[in-house]
Order: sequence, then structure tokens, then C-alpha cells
Amino acid sequence: MKVENSNNKFVFSFFPAQKKHFKIICNISDAQLGKGYLTYDTLLKKINHQNIIFKTVEFESKVIGFYIFHLQTQEYSLFRNLNIVNLDKNNSSLIIKTIVISDEYQKKGITNNILLEAEKIARQNNINKIYCFAWQHQSSKTIPMSKILQKNGYSLSQTIDDFWKEESITKDFECPICNTPPCLCSLVIYTKNI
Repeated sequence: MKVENSNNKFVFSFFPAQKKHFKIICNISDAQLGKGYLTYDTLLKKINHQNIIFKTVEFESKVIGFYIFHLQTQEYSLFRNLNIVNLDKNNSSLIIKTIVISDEYQKKGITNNILLEAEKIARQNNINKIYCFAWQHQSSKTIPMSKILQKNGYSLSQTIDDFWKEESITKDFECPICNTPPCLCSLVIYTKNI
């Protein structure tokens, strides 16, 4: 899908992720989410899962980011898989699990268009609730995605402290804020009814 940002005519596209993209996706993830957070094996599971929408963001045939959505059903629950006590018992929802854009391509309207794409997919699947996972820095308590999410009608619904602590130790990934494990950042969950 080709998208043109009307403000600055920056044209980018969304394409289904493929194995040939995994190396660049891992490099972008290492820089933005922490070294080792995503691996080839975890990405492989995502492209083969019927409830996961995993796409690259491309500019001039170059992968500059990616996003991962989960279609939550009664049979498949990301909340259940991650041991998150969901405050809302909505069985049918879309979860924006990950949005990552390379530094040099941020502030070009890409994330805004990904959020619009999430709404479009939700409507196509008769889903009226979207959750978005975001990262809260442990030291500064800032949430980098908060402004754009609030601008797009999302509201903060839940915070889980030290969410990546165990995973960062087990997978030995280095949070860009906390550096070496453990990661003490919080998961914040935003919601939007559509």
C-alpha cells in the first residue's frame, strides 16, 4: 500500500514482511528497542501466524521501519500469552504491539498513517477496540509515543512496571535506556474505541 503524507509529499509504502527483510528489521529493532529484542526466530513465528499482521515500511525500496499488529480473538489472546491481566474483557480487538521507524525517518507522518491503517484493519474485521503497547522509560518516566497516541484519540488505560525485566534477562537483550539487563522500563497500554 502506497501512502503519501500531504504535508511534505514524503511517499512510503507498507508491504508484508518477508524473510529477506529480517536482517534489516533486526538492525532497526536493535537500535530502537534494544539489541537482541527481536531475533530471526521470533520474526519467523510472526510471519507464519494467522492472527499477526507484520508489515515493513519502505521508502524508495528501502526498509525504514515495520509494524506488528495482533488480531485478538477468543481463541488467540496476546494478553493471555504475555500474562497481562486485561482490564477489559473484550475478546475481539486489535493490538498494535510494535511500531518502529528508523531515526532518520521519524516525524514524517509514518506513525500517524500506521495508526490509521490499524483503524482500517479493525473496521474490516468488525473490531471496535484497539490497544496500543508503548514503552515508558524507567528513569525519566517519558512515553515517546504518548503525544501521537493522544492526538489520535487513544487514552492511557494500564501501566505495568518492570514489564521487560524477566524477558531482558532471559533473552539477554539490551534496552536502549537501561542498557545491560535487567530492563526496568514499564509497558503502558493505550486504548481507542472506534
